[in-house]
Amino acid sequence: VEWAIASAGIPPDRIYEVLSDAESAWELIEKQLGRIEDHVVWVDSDEQALRYLESGIAAFASVSSSALMREALAGAPPTVIWDSALHEMSLIAIPSATENADLSLRFLQHLVGKNYLPAISAELGLGTARYSTTGQLNNSYFSYLPDLGENSGTSIWLNSKWWRSNAEMVISKFLDWSEKVDSLQSLAMVSPASLVVNAEQSVSLP
Repeated sequence: VEWAIASAGIPPDRIYEVLSDAESAWELIEKQLGRIEDHVVWVDSDEQALRYLESGIAAFASVSSSALMREALAGAPPTVIWDSALHEMSLIAIPSATENADLSLRFLQHLVGKNYLPAISAELGLGTARYSTTGQLNNSYFSYLPDLGENSGTSIWLNSKWWRSNAEMVISKFLDWSEKVDSLQSLAMVSPASLVVNAEQSVSLP
């Protein structure tokens, strides 16, 4: 949905302004989707999308940053286009009334430790939660991390509040559209359901 709006020339910081009237915005979304509906191949996983790239079935694909990093670590990463990448934030909350406050604090301190964050970044393909640890990362992987340098220049922050209010309507309309689309062999995308619920597509922030 966000990419459809962005492809109409709407800048990242105005995506949800346009989407504020979801019913009206869908007309624009459907128009943009109509431009690619004869060239879409649906896949069930990042791995399948990447294999389609390798085999030439797909010209380009949408995958999570964690899948991209796995390819980079294996020595065979695809060329990356970060334009309009979708970013989410995953959060950890500890209830104030917890009976294990000291243990909880130690857990958080471990998670954000300078030795631990670079390992998470290398494993998941995410930027570190503290800018001070960026220097510990292997700079050969910088181009595969979504929130470093120019990689995040046109990123779109996923608005979870908007999705809570509009997900049912938008997903229903999107699935109606996807069902009528013939699958040809030039574009691979992750299935719409996984785009909404897959927590692995999150990105850490300071």
